[in-house]
Amino acid sequence: MELTVTNQDNVRHALYIDGLNLMTRFLEPGESEVLTFYSEGEATYNYYDYEHRESPLGQIHAVKVTTYE
Repeated sequence: MELTVTNQDNVRHALYIDGLNLMTRFLEPGESEVLTFYSEGEATYNYYDYEHRESPLGQIHAVKVTTYE
């Protein structure tokens, strides 16, 4: 899965995804970074601002998609 992270705030931030131990570098306002990760199966991952990890900003849901015939 690829996730593009863009800092739309006016201060630097880094996005951290719990359970994957994955994070962006510190992004200055307007900067972006693409994170690529793989999930072993369907899962839900919380994501945080790296410097403020006391409560999640949201969740990423990894799901399996199959073709329909």
